[in-house]
Amino acid sequence: MRIYCLGLLTVSSLAAIVASEPAAAYTQLCSGAALAGVTGPITNGSTCNLEATGTTVQEVFVGVSASDTDILNLGSTPIFNNQTATTLPVTTASQSVAKGSTLNYNLVNTTDPLSILIGGPPTFDTGTAYTNPAVSFPPLIDQSALPGVYHFAWFDMANATDVDSLFGPKVTMPSSVNSYILGNGGYSDWTFVGVEDSRVTADDDWNDTIYAFQGVAPVGTVVSPPAIPEPSTWVMMIAGFAGLGLAGYRASRKSLVPA
Repeated sequence: MRIYCLGLLTVSSLAAIVASEPAAAYTQLCSGAALAGVTGPITNGSTCNLEATGTTVQEVFVGVSASDTDILNLGSTPIFNNQTATTLPVTTASQSVAKGSTLNYNLVNTTDPLSILIGGPPTFDTGTAYTNPAVSFPPLIDQSALPGVYHFAWFDMANATDVDSLFGPKVTMPSSVNSYILGNGGYSDWTFVGVEDSRVTADDDWNDTIYAFQGVAPVGTVVSPPAIPEPSTWVMMIAGFAGLGLAGYRASRKSLVPA
């Protein structure tokens, strides 16, 4: 009896310890190689692109910390302007797409002060590595050239606390967006997106503008359903099976005839 009670106490203690552990935190998808001199929870963006898991993709504007004006596009279609979008009640957009198609999201920073030095407004495509150039302005920032920078970062989140712990305090999950996410599939149904809108090395933090996408997955993870045979194929298959059955029946009849 004493051994039983001791075992029960041990199991109860372990259960209490497990219950006290925090839930699994956010997970970055397709993480790029860590960048020299960049610290924090995100050290690079995501190397992969996204593809459609169905025939509709939806985007939600979560928040902004950047003072620059960033335009999120799907191909040539504008979706959000981070300075005019609002999270109250919720700013959303959606597009009709082909299932399994690659989604060519891109971000254009239309007011970057370095535009004149780098030949125009910076434009960043998903799944593309860039080199943050060495420039002489502003002088207080490390301007050494840094290659392999991915300016979009994809994340799986479990709840609003995950969003806050990753992107806060600059950007935290608005209650209205949290309610919208929970009412439209829940967090497991959405991919959260952090964007770095600057080509300045030391400012990389991937929380300049935050979005959430629904109906997407990393390229290569969408499994196409098996093809349904055409009616003519079904007829041929049935005829073939019937022929095999008839042949088998005749063979069995012959085996019963006495020699």
